[in-house]
Amino acid sequence: MNPHDESKLEHLIHRTLRSLPDHPAPRSLEHRVLAAIEARRALPWWHRSYANWPAPIRASFFVLSALAAAVVLGGAFLGGHETSRVAADFARNFSWLVTLRGAAGDVIGAFGTVFKSIPPLWIYGLLAAVAGGYAALLGMGAAVFRTFFSQRSTSS
Repeated sequence: MNPHDESKLEHLIHRTLRSLPDHPAPRSLEHRVLAAIEARRALPWWHRSYANWPAPIRASFFVLSALAAAVVLGGAFLGGHETSRVAADFARNFSWLVTLRGAAGDVIGAFGTVFKSIPPLWIYGLLAAVAGGYAALLGMGAAVFRTFFSQRSTSS
């Protein structure tokens, strides 16, 4: 399609849409919109977004967050002699995670071994069958949709 045809099509669509009559909004729309605005305005500041919080509270939240981050990072970097004890406690309390990780690794390794033993032609055939089934499902869905809506539009 060349640009001249696109321009003509654009003007045709624009002219057609402009010729359509305006549809009035439902009578209850204005009341619902105003009620929603009033309900939003009535919310307390802590239920609104951060940008709508009062400036002193935003500043204090920022300062407290920075202090909390400094305490966490300072504890991680300056408390080096304690980190080995924390790591040992963590390993003792969550030793089941190490067992779970080992079991998951064994299962994944077994699946990998089985997958490598499958001939590539079978895998390609399975992928083709899945793609064919997907295409058939889309085709049947489109046919049912057309049938349903063509019967519906003729009965109206």
